[in-house]
Amino acid sequence: LGTRVFRGTGDGRLLAFDAATGKLLWKVKAADPTAGEFFSSAPIAWNGLLYIGIAGSDWGIRGRMMAFDVATGKEAWRWYSVPLGSEPGADTWIPRESAARGGGGFWTTYTLDTVKGELFIPVANPAPDFNIDPGVRAGVNLYTNSLVVLDARSGKLKWFHQFGANDPWDYDIGAAP
Repeated sequence: LGTRVFRGTGDGRLLAFDAATGKLLWKVKAADPTAGEFFSSAPIAWNGLLYIGIAGSDWGIRGRMMAFDVATGKEAWRWYSVPLGSEPGADTWIPRESAARGGGGFWTTYTLDTVKGELFIPVANPAPDFNIDPGVRAGVNLYTNSLVVLDARSGKLKWFHQFGANDPWDYDIGAAP
């Protein structure tokens, strides 16, 4: 499958092309632009999977990283960067309902350790950004403004480091890990 080119689009589509002919092989709608979701980072393909995360933190999306089958475009797994309900870290969003539009998108690219099978993802700012009212979203707001490492095969969280808790100034990570 080394003869394919992959691209995410501003209108939430994920595309696979034949590298030799330019023929569209598959297209999936993987993000909702009407909710502020889009793709801005370059996807990574490895071991039969394609990795990409949605951008749009500043518009109040709920960030998610996804893996897709490179042959079919079928979603293999997803990991949310802003936990809800009983997900680990959901209690770091106060009030809890603030997490539903909490940001945590992926606008820059990722790094993959192919030996360990680890996907290093820089998670963007919480939403709303430039928030000086602590009552809007108190707490540390996991996993925003963090470097997160996922198991590339399963999407399970391996570890993370949060650089800035409850960031009111949009100081997220601007470069690939």
